[in-house]
Amino acid sequence: MELLILKLLITALAVLIIALIVPDIKVKGFVSALLVSLGIALVNIFLKPLIMNFIPASGEVIFIVITFIINALFIMLLALLVPGFKVKSFWSALLFSLIFVLFNHFFPRYIIDL
Repeated sequence: MELLILKLLITALAVLIIALIVPDIKVKGFVSALLVSLGIALVNIFLKPLIMNFIPASGEVIFIVITFIINALFIMLLALLVPGFKVKSFWSALLFSLIFVLFNHFFPRYIIDL
């Protein structure tokens, strides 16, 4: 339980940092970032496994591209659901997804996977 709380807090911090990097993504404060990190966790638990099962078994590169597109769509969905979290375009959400994966690559134990 403590590790989950730590992951949520560090993921919220990553969301805030990414919002500073990507100009078309706005996060009003830490509470909004925390809600986004909770939303990412819930998406990973409930939605992502269902959707990933429908991706055809194609080449690895195509699978990675489709995964990034799905992640960007999840970020746009979270922007609709979380107050204080705004994403202006699909491309901003895609860039958020790419940077978030880099954060997760360097801190895999502490950031909730997207």
